[in-house]
Amino acid sequence: MGQLAFPYKFCQKKDSNTSASFGSSLSAARSQQLNSKDYNMESSSTFNGRTRLSDLCIDEFERNVLKVLRHFFSDSTEHGQKAWLRSYSLAVEIWDERIGLPVAHQLAKLSFALEASRKDQLSFTDPFSLETRLYVTEDERDLIQMLHYMRRDQTGPARDAVSRITGGRMDPDLIRAALSFSRRFAKGCEMQSDPRGPSLRLVS
Repeated sequence: MGQLAFPYKFCQKKDSNTSASFGSSLSAARSQQLNSKDYNMESSSTFNGRTRLSDLCIDEFERNVLKVLRHFFSDSTEHGQKAWLRSYSLAVEIWDERIGLPVAHQLAKLSFALEASRKDQLSFTDPFSLETRLYVTEDERDLIQMLHYMRRDQTGPARDAVSRITGGRMDPDLIRAALSFSRRFAKGCEMQSDPRGPSLRLVS
């Protein structure tokens, strides 16, 4: 199968059926490669098996995305009561309502799709823990890598990250949710405040 390109442009909001063709089955050799621990972004700086967040090659927007996602994930923990409300509130605090609410809405759909795509429970960092919130679990790393690559239209690494986070499956609902978020907030769409409020502008 030839290389599949993400069919979107910066800041495009229109949905597509890309997920249907995004996830072709992986060969045995490819699967073996994905199961290895030699990932491009992995660092030897760890804490209880977790990678230091600052060692990942992700941008500030993606770091903030992870903060919001952790609150969505905590819905199943003792801190989970009204976790969705904290997620939306945090997104608004970071990006203001004009950007924060759409970000939170897209991430809510992504978190639901991710949970449904997995056979086991997602491993994530407690957003309230001062000791561990500067580190990421393997699942968090794979998830943020998936978004990192999709936002930059890097199909191959993005597909690999999808396979890792789902245990080798190309789940169409997860891919659709991730691509929708990545189209809306692609790398190159910079949030800029003006008298009318935050907005997106294209930077070259």
